[in-house]
Amino acid sequence: MQKLSSISQEIIHKIIELDQKFLNYFWNDNQWIDFLTNNSKDAYLLYNAEGQEVYSFALFLGNYADNSLHLLKVVTHPLKRGEGMASQLIKAAQESDVFKRPMGQGLKIFLEVSTMNFTAIKVYEELGFERTRYIKKFYSDGSDALEMLYQGE
Repeated sequence: MQKLSSISQEIIHKIIELDQKFLNYFWNDNQWIDFLTNNSKDAYLLYNAEGQEVYSFALFLGNYADNSLHLLKVVTHPLKRGEGMASQLIKAAQESDVFKRPMGQGLKIFLEVSTMNFTAIKVYEELGFERTRYIKKFYSDGSDALEMLYQGE
């Protein structure tokens, strides 16, 4: 798991391109610039690449106060979906030691997912996430989301 601030500009451009091409609720250029400007020191990135191509990534924002990661985005290129890339990235985050925690205090990861994204909800539940809250009109198109939480050991 790498701090976003340590990722090369070439990889960041590939991440943005993947986001804007294949994610329903993508960030426009201004949203990416704002995020990179204001959050890069607390943001973490995991990604799968083959050669010069990035095929999947997961972007997290860290909260040191409560030892949590907010999974902001997870995207996989359509040609690579079904290969478990996104699951691998999330498992890597679950196993990371991104925060130095007291013994017995596990890492928390939370996320929001569209209530219509049944495949993602199933994957998250298989990875140990639990549904914690229903959020009405969460997305820009007015659709609803589920908040889900993984509580590590």
